Amino acid sequence: MSDTDANFRIGLTEPYLFGRALAGTVDLFRAESTANSRSFDSTGINIGTKFSAAKDVSHQVIYSLSESESKSTSTSASSISGESGITLLKSMMTYRLGQDTRDIRRDPSEGHFSEITESFAGIGGDVSFLRTEVAGGYYKPLLFKAVVLGVRAKAGHISGIGENVTQSNRLFLGGKSVRGFAGNGIGPRDTGSKSAVGGNNSYSGTLEVVSNLGVGKDIGLRWTVFSDFGSVWNTDYPSGVTGADDATMRRSIGFGVLWDTAVGPLSFYWASPVSKMSHDETKTFQFSIGTRL
Repeated sequence: MSDTDANFRIGLTEPYLFGRALAGTVDLFRAESTANSRSFDSTGINIGTKFSAAKDVSHQVIYSLSESESKSTSTSASSISGESGITLLKSMMTYRLGQDTRDIRRDPSEGHFSEITESFAGIGGDVSFLRTEVAGGYYKPLLFKAVVLGVRAKAGHISGIGENVTQSNRLFLGGKSVRGFAGNGIGPRDTGSKSAVGGNNSYSGTLEVVSNLGVGKDIGLRWTVFSDFGSVWNTDYPSGVTGADDATMRRSIGFGVLWDTAVGPLSFYWASPVSKMSHDETKTFQFSIGTRL
């Protein structure tokens, strides 16, 4: 959820832990970000393991321990983050169950995926919440894979356990998730600074067609038309917030150009909202290197 950031991460992965088909990972990280009229510093460690089962099913367990501090960078902010100027220790366990049959994960032309992620913070530390996220997608090739029809969706909910959910732990939406809107451009905003404050509930989705019809295959170009939708709402600190509980669906339509180059896949998207709220922030053009979304 950052506008600017500086991240440092060093990790170690063992693909066959204990001589079995069990991947083990350890990551040390340091993150500094400035976004939504707040600065956020976090230092911590992630320890995880992952293994696959039959029928393309995978299981992943991650334990995270981090210390963070958030400060306001705006003199006009009127909302309450619940964490300003406080150093918080977060001890969190995450379990992810998924199935993935996509032919190419970064740019699929057929197959499907689905996953559910449960995160529990409160194994000691100063933060206590339960977060649930579900996601899925389906891709169908047509006309000998010259046309790919795709649909995907994601939803999330976070609730505090005996306490309110602070700003850095909330859900944010916009940018690549719902094109036509700025990053974090959808949902509740501070009435003073006009920055996003996030919400406890969120969903988003995409309907798209990707094709190389009418374009020379040798140059690696394709085109896409799409419609994105989504919403984020509900904050535990509604004072000084515009649209704190507004769950209105935002929608956009657009087109794009996908180009496979020597430096990696390039994506160019143009999109316009067809449904938005007055406090949302929009963005017509987006560009990315690497995965399509």
